[in-house]
Amino acid sequence: PLSEGVMTILQAEKIDVLLTNFDFLTHRNTRDITSEFDGLIYYARNEEAHLDLLVALALQNFPVIILDKKIHDLPFPAVTADNEVGGYLATKHLQQLGHKKIAYYFGAKNHPQSTRQRYFGYLRALSEEKQTFHSHLEDTYLSGESLSDYLRQNNVTALVCENDLFALRAIQQLRQQNWQIPAELSVTGFDDTPAARFFDPALTTILQDFKKIGNTAAKLLLSWLQAGKQPTDRKISVKLIQRNSTTALIGGNYES
Repeated sequence: PLSEGVMTILQAEKIDVLLTNFDFLTHRNTRDITSEFDGLIYYARNEEAHLDLLVALALQNFPVIILDKKIHDLPFPAVTADNEVGGYLATKHLQQLGHKKIAYYFGAKNHPQSTRQRYFGYLRALSEEKQTFHSHLEDTYLSGESLSDYLRQNNVTALVCENDLFALRAIQQLRQQNWQIPAELSVTGFDDTPAARFFDPALTTILQDFKKIGNTAAKLLLSWLQAGKQPTDRKISVKLIQRNSTTALIGGNYES
């Protein structure tokens, strides 16, 4: 959907587009890029990759739109999902279902910018309801028995996961420990991937509109090329998709 969103806009303007993989820039220098292309839409896998090249392009005022993350060391505009609001919406949904012990699940030891923002949204929702229990950034990669033990020890009844992949993985791990989802634990994801829709139970998640992100990035690049004026950052709204992995809390916390 992301590349489709880009292609729809630029092909309508009869602009040639080269879709390539992340390693393409590893084998290119500034001269290669500026001589072959008029602009670049760059998906930021992380905030450090290709930094030297991107800085060199910035010094030449070459039009670059960054996708998914804001790289604060660079002057380029970014198009991102509103990740903070997404984390907030997922947590508010669980609060509205009566959950008071809500944990945040980090699927990996490193925390990309998007994950941190979702976590900050989770904290904001907890703060509004004066719910003092929360997971910490240091609570990294709790898997298998460790995750189950953490949830039981803290009487957690709901889990906000950084994305759909880790949400589905957590559910599978917990099922091996005889957890019933959502009867014992409500779980939310983020992204609304196809797997989230067809999983059993279908996953409550946050939809980020990848096609709209791609559309927006292409329109910004097009306006930059045509008007010669650098655009500003854009945040694309997200929304909650409620499915079967979350349910109202019945009977309070678990028995110890």
